[in-house]
Amino acid sequence: MSMTNEELLLAMSEMFDKKMAANLNPIENRLDRMDSRLERIEVRLDRVEERLDRVETRLDGVEERLGGVEEGLNNVRGRVGRVEHKIVRIEVDLLENNVLPRLSTIEACYTSTYQRYQDHADQMESVYENIKLLNQTVIKHSQILKKIS
Repeated sequence: MSMTNEELLLAMSEMFDKKMAANLNPIENRLDRMDSRLERIEVRLDRVEERLDRVETRLDGVEERLGGVEEGLNNVRGRVGRVEHKIVRIEVDLLENNVLPRLSTIEACYTSTYQRYQDHADQMESVYENIKLLNQTVIKHSQILKKIS
């Protein structure tokens, strides 16, 4: 039995559809994985931004507290002339030996943490640009695949 032209065309069309689907499935899978990765990157970037905001807020608080400490030091200096020598010596020793070194340590910790976040903040712009380009590429490829299928 021989097939009619219509039956041959139908059989060829089915074979072409199967082959095309087999070729497009890996591409669709890769695009899905890529989209998933982009979403995870966006979530991570959001978390980094939140952390940077918290660090900045904490640094603002530290700056305010350091201003208060400086004001306190100025008050102590003003009292030096009015207070007996021994009391002044105790206050100054306490500040110089305990408070100031601790404040310097705290300030160094916050400053280094802020600097680490600040150093990477510049890289965020390029990451956002890369994500934007990847999103555009995925959309473009999806449109092409829709036209093909």
